[in-house]
Amino acid sequence: MVGPLQRRSKSIIDYSKYLPNDLWLEIFLLLPLDSIFTSKCVSKLWLSLLSKPSFITRRFNNFNTPELPWTLFLHLHRPVNRSISTVSLDIHSKFICGHDGFSFKFLPSKPSPYNKEDLIFLLASSNGLVLCSTRRYYQMRYYICNPLTKKWIVVPRRPPNAHHKWVINGFICESSSSLASTSYKVVRVPEFKDPLTNFEIEIYSSNVGEWNIYKVSCPHQVTMLYNFSNNVVSGPNGVLYWIEVGEIKIIAYNPNDNHNNNDENGEKCRLIDLPIREGVNYDREYIFGVSEGLISYSYTQSGELSIWVLEDDLITGGWIWHLVHEIELEDMLAENSEADWFINQLSMGLVTLKPLAFNPIDRNVVILGYEVSFIFAYNIETRRLKMLNISCNSHPSFDIYPTYGGELPFVPFVLTPKPTPIL
Repeated sequence: MVGPLQRRSKSIIDYSKYLPNDLWLEIFLLLPLDSIFTSKCVSKLWLSLLSKPSFITRRFNNFNTPELPWTLFLHLHRPVNRSISTVSLDIHSKFICGHDGFSFKFLPSKPSPYNKEDLIFLLASSNGLVLCSTRRYYQMRYYICNPLTKKWIVVPRRPPNAHHKWVINGFICESSSSLASTSYKVVRVPEFKDPLTNFEIEIYSSNVGEWNIYKVSCPHQVTMLYNFSNNVVSGPNGVLYWIEVGEIKIIAYNPNDNHNNNDENGEKCRLIDLPIREGVNYDREYIFGVSEGLISYSYTQSGELSIWVLEDDLITGGWIWHLVHEIELEDMLAENSEADWFINQLSMGLVTLKPLAFNPIDRNVVILGYEVSFIFAYNIETRRLKMLNISCNSHPSFDIYPTYGGELPFVPFVLTPKPTPIL
């Protein structure tokens, strides 16, 4: 005898069998991210369709700029299943956490001699591609990967005459609008302790397929000491920017101008003064990056946040810093209840905030943080502070790299996923 429950189960019809896969894909392309990840749980067929690289590429090509996902990597320490930590807006968190490429488990790695666990380090990002290494310092081997498509390559080894010093790393990726072709450069700036007007940098170009050492000439003496909070920023037209050791100037260098690596004087770089106002000292907490293609700089000191943008000076032909926002931290408004509690702590002087990163697609939003547990998105137009959730597998693990007063001993890593091809 067949019961009512059994009769009901037999009457269920799987309509997915009656539509071709191509039609399902066209329907899925119209869905928002949250609905796409909900649909993955419906059936094995839909999971397979929604996981195809071709679908991911088409979906990302359809993104409007405000909808384009981004994520802030606070820490990545293998094994990934207990130590990856990211921060995203709520509308993006399901996508970032639901796509296993952002755990970077597809990359090869090697055990650390200290704890026998696999380590991988994120060094720089450009146009959806990520520069990685199995070493945080003295990098010998580099990988370039796309966590969205889970494709990766190994960068050829550096030449024997390359510098074996502490370096800061830079990465530039240029891709055609149709994503049909990609070219990239890996840049290494070795440290030098004595003030120099001429120094060397190492560049790997995918167009050439090899490393080269180039001489760079500065108008004034500069010093380059390694600082774990320093990074090379890729700006408009492929120009590289990094902060000089005294933290009062920026070195601007265009690697596309390097035509002769045997020139004794080398290609010239330019020095740009940082917007250091009177009374600001070296104890400031600062970030240096790019937002909406603009070179940006922000720092906090004495309970005040300042945000600057580098613009072309049409009169002198150089650059000029423009102050876009300045506010006392305790004057910020709360976007949610968690932020309201934190602002009360700010007003009592129990906590403070430091800039962590710029939103890569919205220059009105700056990511701020306190130690490693409280991360906020601050909107300079509304002056509102919104607490973001640290998501994915777990909170950061610092058994290898201890914090200094609760602070991260490296620059948080911002990534805007794109289906950029590597080859």
